[in-house]
Amino acid sequence: MVGYEDTQTLCFKDTIQAYRRVRQTGGLHVPAFMAALQAYNKNENDGKNAQR
Repeated sequence: MVGYEDTQTLCFKDTIQAYRRVRQTGGLHVPAFMAALQAYNKNENDGKNAQR
């Protein structure tokens, strides 16, 4: 389950926006999921690089 604190992170917001962008333009679930996954991975990688 996603807690309130998790929904306030930039990673969560970027992931949701990427999914919604694809779905609102008529895209199917799988391409929208892939866009969300890319946004999530980008944020995770940026976070790991910032910690270094």
